[in-house]
Amino acid sequence: MFIRFRSLHVNFTTVMSIFCVLLGVLFAFLAAGGIVVAVTFFSKIFIILSLISFVLGGVLFFLRKSVKVK
Repeated sequence: MFIRFRSLHVNFTTVMSIFCVLLGVLFAFLAAGGIVVAVTFFSKIFIILSLISFVLGGVLFFLRKSVKVK
């Protein structure tokens, strides 16, 4: 599955991996804000969500090389 943007062909898994990494960065900033005040329950949730997003982004990035899209 390709997304056509002008003359640029972008693989869907590439877009999703970039989105997951950016989401992980957002969760990391939210967790850092919670850690400065105190290590609360919400900061632990944001740390876990950011790690999951980074791992998912990495998996999707390397998966795009193995998926052959016709």
